[in-house]
Amino acid sequence: MDRGFKEIEMATASVDVKDIEKNLLHTLRFGGLDNDNLKDLVHAVAELHALGVVRNYRIFPRGIVNPDGLVLKGVTDTKNLNSIFSDWILKTPRLTGVFVFPYGLTAIDQVAVTVELGEAVQPSMQRGS
Repeated sequence: MDRGFKEIEMATASVDVKDIEKNLLHTLRFGGLDNDNLKDLVHAVAELHALGVVRNYRIFPRGIVNPDGLVLKGVTDTKNLNSIFSDWILKTPRLTGVFVFPYGLTAIDQVAVTVELGEAVQPSMQRGS
């Protein structure tokens, strides 16, 4: 079922970060995100791409009715997790979630990584009467 937005799959070929940003901005321009928010989020994704540790990743808007961020899903080797966490995740202010799922039964050598970027969801404070 087509929900009106495209999923983007990026190969990890050596491409300039500015080219990645330009292509993502062009593709996601009708995803429902405002331009300033989209530019910030795309810049964070381009920085992760520059590390070159996540392979075959896909990027799509987070949220169906009112998109407020981006979701990145990809695969990496377990040896690259340290560089992802120390070089990118700790330095990304718009990060809202990270999920790591191991692949392998006896020896885990690859993991699926899902990263959510966008505005942090603030829980509402309601008091019962």
